[in-house]
Amino acid sequence: MTKTEKPFYRELLAGIDDRPREYMLYLTVEECSELAQASIKLARAMNKWTPKPLLKCREELIEEIADVLICMKLVCTQYHFEQSEVDEVIKHKEECLYKRWVENNYEEK
Repeated sequence: MTKTEKPFYRELLAGIDDRPREYMLYLTVEECSELAQASIKLARAMNKWTPKPLLKCREELIEEIADVLICMKLVCTQYHFEQSEVDEVIKHKEECLYKRWVENNYEEK
């Protein structure tokens, strides 16, 4: 998160000050659930298992990705997670995925 984004997200959090501290965690779970649902819908559309248009499902997935990313930024701001901490974990996770998917030809462990 950039330095200019932090004040924006702090201001958003101030708008929900009257709610319990864990409100953003609940909201994040809800948005992740909606992302999962949109992912399934796109997979169904790609396999023609639904009459819903593929482009509509794609747009809905992008919207849910955006919602989850916003929630992630708000949670990081609220709980004072530094971007460097998150980036370090992302790098480690990416390395693990690379080893599993590329070096080991995606063998389930």
